[in-house]
Amino acid sequence: MGVIYWDGDGIKDANEESAITDSSGAFTLKTTSSTARLVVDSNDASVNEASGHVLSSGIQFFAPGGSTVVSPITTLMVYTGFDSDQIKTALGFSAAIAESIGDVKTFNPVADTDFTAAELAYVQVSEQLLALGYVMTAIAIGSGVPDARVEGLIADVFEDLASKESLSIRPVSGSA
Repeated sequence: MGVIYWDGDGIKDANEESAITDSSGAFTLKTTSSTARLVVDSNDASVNEASGHVLSSGIQFFAPGGSTVVSPITTLMVYTGFDSDQIKTALGFSAAIAESIGDVKTFNPVADTDFTAAELAYVQVSEQLLALGYVMTAIAIGSGVPDARVEGLIADVFEDLASKESLSIRPVSGSA
């Protein structure tokens, strides 16, 4: 569960429509903007649907306009400005997996409990990105970076990674 809203700046304003996701992460939210990005603010009841682990409160996930899902990979899309094909290439998905995933903005890997190769690869990379975010946050806070600067620092790291040929985050071998 989390608070989800259409936004441009990552701060829930009074005039922005919002919703609370249900226990499966589903939500209903309408907007007249096709470019507004989705933002999810995690809370103490937020659960990672892929792993079953409770997320820390205050984590923000983003998705570009036109998305129907929000994930660590859609968050990386927002940070880097990559489209669906660019992010799949940068993350090293094989051509077969990339084709099975289709549009990252609408791909839901946890729609059922029988993971396909594409769903498993997507979940593995998402978990790696989530772990990377946790590690970068811990390092920043442990180094004395003020809380207000941590998200910007993480965004800077992901934007810098986007300028590289590949982000070197790959699904586990053998997952197609």
